[in-house]
Amino acid sequence: MLKASIIIATYNRPRDLEVTIASILRQSVKPLEIIVVDDGDLGDPPLRTPALRAGINYIYIKKPAGQRGLTRSRNLGVKRASGDIIFFFDDDVELFEDYLETSLGIYEAYPEISGTGGGEIFDKKNSLAARLAFIYEAAFCMTGFKEGYFLPSGFSTNMGTPALKTKFARVEFLGGASFSFRREVFRKHKFSEAFKGYGLGEDKDFSYRVSVDHVLVFTPAARLYHYESPVMRYQKFQKAKATVLSKYGFLTRCNVKNKFKGFWFCYAMAGYLLKRTIIMAVSFDPSEVERVRGILAGFREILSKQKESADDKT
Repeated sequence: MLKASIIIATYNRPRDLEVTIASILRQSVKPLEIIVVDDGDLGDPPLRTPALRAGINYIYIKKPAGQRGLTRSRNLGVKRASGDIIFFFDDDVELFEDYLETSLGIYEAYPEISGTGGGEIFDKKNSLAARLAFIYEAAFCMTGFKEGYFLPSGFSTNMGTPALKTKFARVEFLGGASFSFRREVFRKHKFSEAFKGYGLGEDKDFSYRVSVDHVLVFTPAARLYHYESPVMRYQKFQKAKATVLSKYGFLTRCNVKNKFKGFWFCYAMAGYLLKRTIIMAVSFDPSEVERVRGILAGFREILSKQKESADDKT
């Protein structure tokens, strides 16, 4: 069977990381190696001894403070990986025991497939509120009717959308909490280190570029829990700003299929701002004010960059 390398980029979440690695040690098919790339200060990497006893190579990479960043961590891990299939997991997931066996089975059965993503267990119900939200977002080109694909606005239809049925299918992108690729993919492609820190959107950026010349599929049978630990995550202001800038990136840096259009980006962003403003007005939640401020800050940064670009041309 194909051999698996697992890369986990981590930053000051030792308890979450221990849960993740424990679930890897319980796999019905063991990986060749676990590569932990540390952006923080773990001290003693969790469960190293049990991994070695199980015959799993455990590689720990401690990065200097000046080299921080999720995409840089992933690229470092790829350089050390020796397996046929390279898996990437967030440090706050827990795998079902057959996750690796199911994923590797897909690669064995379909040689044309170069990348897969696992099925996160979502606690989302197809309620009336969820259906109304879907209709609103679809009307503003913020989501679509085919999971795993991008829209001309730069927004995407994510896997696990309650109003849609998730199934094994070809996709344009994969979610970075749990995705994998054949080793050959990295001969041409690497994660963009233009993303800083947490790197919101870096997974879609990478996998979308890979999808130009490789087949990617979503595999809901490879299941896991993604707990989305609040430790070291963006606050609402930062996340909202990063969301705007990430989607704008597809108009500029990532428009590899000439799919994204400025009009639809502006239209969808108007819908996004309106939605968050309404929620802010009715919730009386001060943190929602920060989210709206973040959206506006993202707009201002885009306009500033466009002005600088125009000045450079004159």
